[in-house]
Amino acid sequence: MKDTITVVKDSLTKKEVSEYSEHYVSIDGIGYSLQLSPDSLRKLTTALEPFVNGEDTSVEPSRYYSPMRRARAAKGEGEGANSLPPEYRAAVAAFVEEKGLGKVAKGGSVRKAFIDAFEAAGRPGLTA
Repeated sequence: MKDTITVVKDSLTKKEVSEYSEHYVSIDGIGYSLQLSPDSLRKLTTALEPFVNGEDTSVEPSRYYSPMRRARAAKGEGEGANSLPPEYRAAVAAFVEEKGLGKVAKGGSVRKAFIDAFEAAGRPGLTA
């Protein structure tokens, strides 16, 4: 029998963390997934404040990329670390297969490259 241990490191400090949240940001069309401790998240929001203060906030964040606490998921609370809404996962799988990029497994995580390609294509086949 094998046990799998997942170690999460803060994207800023590169130190192992047990409490963190995951945040998705995009700059120049490149998406990044950041795992941040509460302290690192405060640093990020403080650094971004001059750029976003007073900017248009009418754009709603994607409901598919809401922050998730993986630490809570590891304890069996909330959704799993890599869980995606079923309709989103199905749309990504259909896109990946149609484009001949590979296959999305029925369970487990979806490759970031697949999600990035799907997002870059404008989320075809997804209504939200």
